[in-house]
Order: sequence, then structure tokens, then C-alpha cells
Amino acid sequence: MGGLAGMVAQGAAWGTGSSIARAAVGSMMGGGGGHEAARPAEEPRQAAPSSNPCVNQMKLFSDCINENSGEIAKCQIYLDMVQACKRGELA
Repeated sequence: MGGLAGMVAQGAAWGTGSSIARAAVGSMMGGGGGHEAARPAEEPRQAAPSSNPCVNQMKLFSDCINENSGEIAKCQIYLDMVQACKRGELA
């Protein structure tokens, strides 16, 4: 039974970490922290390329989070790039 309890605890920790990472990505990309289902449907539109100068860095970070099951530590370099971009340190 101890092995099962350990697996359950590990699964809960992984789910929490993944949820936190996704919330962090959502907040960096301009999300309000709410769930996607709660938003009203919008018509697809093309965003102006200059509307968000950090969009490329945020996409790299988001892709890394998705590829690494929400393990933010594996994507720290991309998070650092996003933060540097938002401070205006990247050209």
C-alpha cells in the first residue's frame, strides 16, 4: 500500500506543478488566469506583428513547457529570455 500512496502523492505533485506552470505561461501571454472554457468564443483574427515584441520568446517557453510536461526548471532559459524581453533587454 505504501507504493500506491507514494504514486498518488507523486501524481498529485506533478499535476500541481503542471497547473502552476500553465498558469504562469497563461499570465505571461496576457491571459487573465481564468480557464479557456470560461472565455467567450472569438473570431479568428491576425495579430499585428508588433503588438507583442516578446511573442517569439513566449512561444519558445510555452513549447518547452508543453514538451516537458510542465517542468518549469527544464525551461528556465526560455523564462529568463521572456523576462529579459519584457524588461527591454533583448533587441
